[in-house]
Amino acid sequence: MKTKIFYGILFIFLATATASFAIGGVPPIGGYTPDLQEIDPDCSLGDPNCFVNLNHQGYTDSGTRTGGDLVTVIGDHDDSNNGTKILLDDATGKTVLESKEIFLATPETDTTFFNPTIWQNQTEDPSIGGSIANRLIQLERTANPSGVGRYWGDLRNIIDSSNDNSEGTTGFDIGVRKTGNSDNLLVYGSDVKSYHLGGGDVGFLNGQVVRVKLEGNQPASVSQVMRGVSPNVLVNNPNATVAFAQGMHPTVDLRQGTLTGAQAIFLDFDVSTANLGTTLNFTGDVAYLQGGGGGDITSLKQHLDNEGHKLRFIWNQGEAESDFSGIINYNGDVSNIDSATEKVLVNKEWVNNTLRQNFTPTSTADASGEEGDYAYDDDFFYVKTSAGWKRSALSTF
Repeated sequence: MKTKIFYGILFIFLATATASFAIGGVPPIGGYTPDLQEIDPDCSLGDPNCFVNLNHQGYTDSGTRTGGDLVTVIGDHDDSNNGTKILLDDATGKTVLESKEIFLATPETDTTFFNPTIWQNQTEDPSIGGSIANRLIQLERTANPSGVGRYWGDLRNIIDSSNDNSEGTTGFDIGVRKTGNSDNLLVYGSDVKSYHLGGGDVGFLNGQVVRVKLEGNQPASVSQVMRGVSPNVLVNNPNATVAFAQGMHPTVDLRQGTLTGAQAIFLDFDVSTANLGTTLNFTGDVAYLQGGGGGDITSLKQHLDNEGHKLRFIWNQGEAESDFSGIINYNGDVSNIDSATEKVLVNKEWVNNTLRQNFTPTSTADASGEEGDYAYDDDFFYVKTSAGWKRSALSTF
């Protein structure tokens, strides 16, 4: 008898619950409903108002999970553009985050930021082909009513304020590693461009600005070398063939426009002369241009000499005016000077003070002098040979 009463009560409960779910809508297969619903805590079984739609406070959704077009908006769901928003669009496969500022923080700590890390390791689909950009950031500044302030496309700042010795800190590390065997037109570690396409004046238009600063007043030292830029080209593959290796190739491409001057390389020292001898001191020479001369250079020169080639420091392949305002200081053997069509660049002051003072021009060359003597006057250059004085017009030299 008790068993029959129990089954009767269970039957009434299941029938009532089924009717209640029917009123609220039978969930589709998978247990999802198009609209999120909640149960009124004051409702009774069988009450048609037992299931009510949620009052949207911070999100909206549309579509169905099974239909593949579910769109959910969290945050600024009414698109009033006065807040933040996360858009999950299943139809297009997009996740959009709209926010003026994004902070990564660990609330368990007292500091504002604590080890926030974003790590992405992605292998591109080889079936895609064509051009692929792993990350694209495109910003446009359309107005600046104040007329002041800069605009940074990407601003990164790392401050090392610890007093602990460490291996070091790298502000920005970019690397491109080509490990496949395919042929490529180019492989660039970094491609930096600055375009001036609009009107107006730009004080400095630079493709890249690199600054290395040693500031402050704490006792500090740079034990090796302080370099503004350190380009390095490494050839370390015995099976590789390189057409030409260049550590740096500055190029000024002049096509159109009006220029007051141009330099492929401009060397300069900015010296606080008031500090010379007080807080600015030198314990070595200062040079505008210096070539290396270690044992490896000596060995390289000897090897090239044996192969019939040259080790050159300054070499002009074209027709350019040589504009050294002083004599070239060369301490090596004269036989190492590579003459250009038997011409030698000499210092004009040396010619005036040495050659001219040893020769008094006359209408005809002096009978005096020994073979090998040379001199010049305003028009001719003279050389004493076994057959007498020979002259050539100065314009040929």
